[in-house]
Amino acid sequence: MDNAYIYTRVSTVIQVDGFSLDAQEEEIRAFAKMRKINIVGKYSDEGKSGKNAEHRPEFIRMMDDIRSKKDNVKYVLVFKLSRFARNTSDTAKYLQELASFGVGLIGVKDGIDTSTSTGKMIANIILIAVLIVILGSASLYIYKAKKRGEHCIGCPYAKQCPSKGHCSESHSGKSSGKH
Repeated sequence: MDNAYIYTRVSTVIQVDGFSLDAQEEEIRAFAKMRKINIVGKYSDEGKSGKNAEHRPEFIRMMDDIRSKKDNVKYVLVFKLSRFARNTSDTAKYLQELASFGVGLIGVKDGIDTSTSTGKMIANIILIAVLIVILGSASLYIYKAKKRGEHCIGCPYAKQCPSKGHCSESHSGKSSGKH
């Protein structure tokens, strides 16, 4: 039998979609019983937003237990992926971290299981979406900087730097002759 942790979360005392912590846990336990998965730990964040994992103490405790390999878990079971995380970068970050420890995430209601090839594909699509957002933001930043006349993006001397984007000096007042 494989070991798993249960993670439940609600952002309000009575969750909008009608699934309290107890209702989530009941559904997850029924799923685990059907799949013959042994529950070895339960972590619940009540009244916590899913937008930032660092503000969810039970989530952090669960991740610490996974990192320490405390219970040799193979899965984290959640009611839905949205209970795990609500922002794309956190989702990607923690899915990647779970995978690095050989732990899959299973969303019992939305059918996501990152321990399967299809689930890994879904996780990779999520990671690609994050990269697209990051690259889009970086491209916009560079475009706006160049529009302001900055050549050395991120350099405090960007407008005065004669290197036109090929800066290799720290501009600490010392000339290295590279300009």
